[in-house]
Amino acid sequence: MYGRYTADLSHHAREEAKRLKLLERKRRRDEKLRKKEFRAQYRSHYVKLLSKGFSFIWRHTFAKFGEDWVFLAMLGILMAIISFCMDWGISICNKGKFGCVVSYLAKFKSLLRIESIYQLTAKLYKCVVS
Repeated sequence: MYGRYTADLSHHAREEAKRLKLLERKRRRDEKLRKKEFRAQYRSHYVKLLSKGFSFIWRHTFAKFGEDWVFLAMLGILMAIISFCMDWGISICNKGKFGCVVSYLAKFKSLLRIESIYQLTAKLYKCVVS
């Protein structure tokens, strides 16, 4: 009796696992179809064309080589762009700060006994650089 009960139980467990697996596959397939219909319904014509073109390019180039190097290349490009933007922003801030100091000191050039604003900027630049 004990051996027959465990055999029936294992058979029932296998059948239940198969049934659950099929239900999960069906649920995923239905979910994919629902998402696809939803996306297709609310996209404009140009967005659809753009996504089709991008997916075609992706499938025939990057997907064949693997995705790791693409990710690393895009990360490198992104980091280069961020670095450039940071340098550019810092240089603008430095120029703006230097310009404000020059304009402020230009008001008081008679107090500093400097003939022209260019001498003032030259002296200020020497102070900043050294």
